[in-house]
Amino acid sequence: MDVTSTAGRLELIRFLVNWSFCEPSKLGYDPAIRFNWKYWCFTIDMVNSNESKLTQTTYYLRKIVVFAER
Repeated sequence: MDVTSTAGRLELIRFLVNWSFCEPSKLGYDPAIRFNWKYWCFTIDMVNSNESKLTQTTYYLRKIVVFAER
């Protein structure tokens, strides 16, 4: 994998994403990032900290926002 080329960076990003979106029993599982089969999209839970309390925001994604070629 050559990360100095565009194709190599894309391959690295795909590897990291696939490693992150795996089953709970596998290494790299991130419980904040899930695929929602009902709505056919990814959900990402973010915790926001205010001065007085913690709140949670959920983002829904159906497309890749930033590509590895950038």
